[in-house]
Amino acid sequence: MLIFMDRHDEGVALLESRRLSKRIDWLLLETLIQGRQYAAALGEVESLEVKYAGDSEAPFALTYARARALWGLG
Repeated sequence: MLIFMDRHDEGVALLESRRLSKRIDWLLLETLIQGRQYAAALGEVESLEVKYAGDSEAPFALTYARARALWGLG
């Protein structure tokens, strides 16, 4: 709900405090990118790479997220 109201900072804080599932990890990454917190998103990409090293779809998704964050940084 906070994301749809463009309250990305509050959404990030809420998601970071409740990292209970894989879905929340990916939602947090997307929220960081939408909230233009690109440096934090790059850090999150690095931690998710380690966390989901065994997931076959994670490398593609994380590469795409990294590209979006780098594009945002300019």
